[in-house]
Parts: sequence; structure tokens; C-alpha cells
Amino acid sequence: MTELQFILNPLPDLLPYRPHPDREHVEDLSNQWTRRYLGPLMTKPEALNEFLGQRLALWPGMCYPAAPPERLLNICNWNQYWFFMDDMAAYTEHLGSDPVGARTAFDSLRQITHGTHTAPLAGHEKIFSALFQAITSDMPEQLAARFVADLDDMLDGFEREIELRSAGYVDTDHVDQLIAARLQACGMLWCFDLSEYGLGIDLSNDLDRHPGLRRIRDLAVRQTCLFGEIFSFRKEYFSSDGMNAIAALIAQNEHSLQEAVDILHARGSAAEHEFVAACDAIRKSDLGQRPEIHAYLDEIGHQIAGVTRWELQTPRYHGPEFQWDGRLAGHWKLLPGETLELG
Repeated sequence: MTELQFILNPLPDLLPYRPHPDREHVEDLSNQWTRRYLGPLMTKPEALNEFLGQRLALWPGMCYPAAPPERLLNICNWNQYWFFMDDMAAYTEHLGSDPVGARTAFDSLRQITHGTHTAPLAGHEKIFSALFQAITSDMPEQLAARFVADLDDMLDGFEREIELRSAGYVDTDHVDQLIAARLQACGMLWCFDLSEYGLGIDLSNDLDRHPGLRRIRDLAVRQTCLFGEIFSFRKEYFSSDGMNAIAALIAQNEHSLQEAVDILHARGSAAEHEFVAACDAIRKSDLGQRPEIHAYLDEIGHQIAGVTRWELQTPRYHGPEFQWDGRLAGHWKLLPGETLELG
């Protein structure tokens, strides 16, 4: 591809956006935490400021409007840690092309969450353990167990992505296989466990009993992941990270960039429409008459709307000079340093 540009058709925008009223203050507190704990682990002097410039702690503030500020801060710190680890897992100079090293690193995190880690903790493992304890100590037992299981699932997805990357994607015969790996690694079901944590509820028994409620989470994962592949493509393309569904569609199915964007846009839009229909069906049922169920459905809807807007504006995906104009459609040109909106 000699020139990277495409038209982003209007996003469905079916769900109300409701940011947290204290999001900027909590973001500042989380950035102070990041400077203290994650900063010393970054190898380049400029890396910390670049990392903070991506406004990673704003993501929860746009996605968990009902969380008490102290719990929102825990979620923000947790989010900063996982973006730090995502960078570690994505780039070849770290774990991105080392399946054995990645498995060792992620097994250590699994041992922490399962209470089987016996060696002294240091570095990012010590940070992870403190974050995990801060969050799960305020969770009911069943919710905490689900949180651990969903973390396991994401780490499995990280490992699968690294295996595919190190193999040169030779066994990704169909783009749906890569999307499945992305859904597992990037979907992060634990985000919706944290919705319950922020609301102060535990829907473990309801999720066990009602497949329709579980489908809500699956559709939310699918919507956010598919649109996220579009928004993050520039970053991943120019960092030579081929673990992106658009890159796979172009490389393996010989689609143009515009065709690949349109395919994922259509799939993400379908997932959002299905999500709204599924929520409406639950609200009309006996289950949906309970206030905690109603609050949960609202919160996940706000999360979908919030993450879409965060991904449209974050310098992580669009470069430090990018200024989002608020539109949910546009004509984008992708350059190594930034996304340009052409009108």
C-alpha cells in the first residue's frame, strides 16, 4: 500500500454516552500512580511521557460512569497496567515474538491470581499483585472467581496472538481465526466484571442461569473489538504488528484497505444492533425488572459508547498531534506520526 486512507462510514451510535463526572481528577491521580510505579520499569527516558500522553486512564472515566471515585481509580490504575503489558506482548523486542517467554510471564500472573505464586515478587508482578488485591478485596467471592477466570481467558488469548505472530501467521488460513484470537485477547471480559464492581453488585448467579445475559457481554466484546481493529490499525501497521484483522483481510484475502474497513464496520455495526435488541428483550422480561439488571445493562451500554469515543480520540492510535473533531465518521489518511482527517 503506497497511501493509507479510507472513509469511515457513520458509526451506529445507538447507545447513550455518559462519562464519569470525576474522570479528569481521577485520571490525574492515576497518572501520578503510573509515574511512581510503572515509570521506573520503562526502558527509554521518553517512554513514560509518551505513555501518559495516550490518556489511557481516561478510558475508564469514559466507560464506568456509576463507579465510586475510589473504585474508578483502581480501575484506571488496572487499565494503565494492562496497556503497559499489552505493549510488552505486542512488540518483538519484548515478548511479542517469544512464545516461551510469554508463557512463563503470563503463568506467573496466573499464579498470583490463583494464590499459588511462591517466589518473591518484584517489578511488574509486584504491581500486578497489589492492583489485583485492591480490586478483588472489594468483590464478592463469586465475582472475584469470575474475574480470575476471565483474566485467564485473556492471557490465553495473548499467548495465542504471540504464537501466531512468531509463526508469521502461517496457520491463520481464514481471517475469522485471527478475529477469534483478537476477541479473546482484546475483548477482555473482565471489563464487564468491573462494571459489576463499579456498581457494587454481583450477577454471578444470574449469568449462570440466563444465556441472554451472557450474550450481552459477548456482543459488547464483539462490537468493541471489531471497531477497535479499525481505530488501532494505523498504530499497528506502522509498528509492524500484523496482529490486526484489517491487515489480515488485506494480506490473506486480497481486500483493499477500504474494503477491509467496510467489512469490519459492517460486522461491528451488526453487533451493536444485536446488543441493543438483546438488551431490549431482557428489559421486557421478568429478569429485566430488577434494578440491578437494569443498571448493569445501562452501564455496559455506556461502556460501549465510551470506548468508541476514546478510541476515536486517543493519541495511542492517532498520534500526539491528533485532535478529534467529535464526528463519528470521516475520511482518514494514515501517516507514521498521525491520523489526518481529510473531511
